[in-house]
Amino acid sequence: MDLNGTAMLAGMNGSVISSSFNLPDGFRISSLQGGFSETGGVSTVPVPGAVWLLGSGLIALLGVARRRA
Repeated sequence: MDLNGTAMLAGMNGSVISSSFNLPDGFRISSLQGGFSETGGVSTVPVPGAVWLLGSGLIALLGVARRRA
């Protein structure tokens, strides 16, 4: 018997959040089990130039405020 459908997976443990299957008339699902595993690495994300620009602007404002005080 062919069973087709979709399952939406989420979470670190691969738990099934929602599923939808098309069954022929007279058939039902009494239990459904499954799992998956994913391996891979995490890549570094560079800091955008806007953050560096904002940081240097804030440091400059602090320097100006200290001189006035």
